[in-house]
Amino acid sequence: MCVVKVDKRTKISYKIPMFIPSVRRFVVYNWQNDWTVRMIREKRLTDFDNATQMISIIVPVYNVAQYLERCIRSILGQSYPKIEIILVDDGSTDGSGEICDRWQKNYQEIVVIHQKNNGVSSARNAGLRRATGMYVGFVDPDDYIDENMYHSLYACLIDNNADVAACSWLDEYEDGRKYVKQTGIKDSNMVMTGDEAIAHDLYHGMYITCNKLLSRKACCNVFYDEDIINGEDRLFDVMVLLNADKVVYIADPYYHYCHRINSAGTKGYTHKDLSLITACQKIKELVHGRSVSLEKIAEANVHHAYVQMLSMMNYNFIKYRDDGYWCVNNLRTELWTILLSPYHNVKFKVKTLLLFLAPKLMMRFLRRRIS
Repeated sequence: MCVVKVDKRTKISYKIPMFIPSVRRFVVYNWQNDWTVRMIREKRLTDFDNATQMISIIVPVYNVAQYLERCIRSILGQSYPKIEIILVDDGSTDGSGEICDRWQKNYQEIVVIHQKNNGVSSARNAGLRRATGMYVGFVDPDDYIDENMYHSLYACLIDNNADVAACSWLDEYEDGRKYVKQTGIKDSNMVMTGDEAIAHDLYHGMYITCNKLLSRKACCNVFYDEDIINGEDRLFDVMVLLNADKVVYIADPYYHYCHRINSAGTKGYTHKDLSLITACQKIKELVHGRSVSLEKIAEANVHHAYVQMLSMMNYNFIKYRDDGYWCVNNLRTELWTILLSPYHNVKFKVKTLLLFLAPKLMMRFLRRRIS
């Protein structure tokens, strides 16, 4: 079992006279305040020796002025003391770049990169090239993290001599709904090989990178594919895990994945989203020959990607006729493989069978369910 040990020295305690209780409450509890965050960071830095390894946290930034400061505060509030925050402004036009510059002036841990708009993969790659830490993490600018996230991941990674550590996350929606991601992690400390981790991530949908802490060994010479705008996380995750000898998972949901209207994860379908199929096919090629079960899981991952595209289209084959029928026809050619696969549940198999037998009727039914 992985137990995170916090040295007593890391507990922040400022001696403030008791005759000013309002000030005392302000310092102890209102950590979001810029001055308080700075005091906490300085205290933690002095409490750890120089042997503590640096963690580089990369944040790709594009037009997220409304959420960016919450994200930055949550990273600066980490109980792990030795971090660098790399904010990559990807040509923002809403003032996000100015927010990055303002925070950089006040915190030496923050590095800002400005570049023209090339997409999230390009921004993350720029951060990877600039990172100086022995470990690397990613946080999306409209999300935020719990203060113990990197401390816990680092402790589990070191305790298990692993190359990658991963946690669960909370799916949070603008209407207030929150759900813990069901990751299939039964124990608080689950250790796997790299191939087992790939199979686990693909099967349980844990192929994001923001819930992970990566060693330099795992992400050495690994970069995001800048031609893929949907599924780039999935492909990068697999490439990293192929370099890992050991991966450790913890069930705690330290990451807050915030779903908002018009974000990358909730926007409407465009033709470029079909790059998800390309990403999944590349994954299938990468794992070819490693094991039969892993090959079959990667194949099932491609099947699910076709259905995911149909779902993004809202099964509207009038509006997306060419792309929609292309996905259906590819599923139909794989029908027997899907029906015989142990990695598809009954619901998925029935849906695929009905799309094969009566595609128009099935699509009409699915559209009614969505509406």
